[in-house]
Amino acid sequence: MTGRMRDGLLADLRFWRAGALVLPDGAPRADVLRELVDDLVGDGVRTGGVTVWPVSELAEVDAPAPVPASAEEPGTGTPPGGREDPPVG
Repeated sequence: MTGRMRDGLLADLRFWRAGALVLPDGAPRADVLRELVDDLVGDGVRTGGVTVWPVSELAEVDAPAPVPASAEEPGTGTPPGGREDPPVG
């Protein structure tokens, strides 16, 4: 486990404004993933066939969401280089 791994995870949680991570018990290599996530964010809670890690505090979900520069062309609502669908009706 490295600080770089944890920093990368925290950046992803913030970007996606994650409230929780959920791992089904039957997922491939669930035991290894569970141990890794426990190391990164703290112990998860096993319930109903899944492990849940509340991460909203780590993800700072109350903060404004970052907007990727490529999300849309400013003021158009149109993806860069994309096309707008014709109006319906």
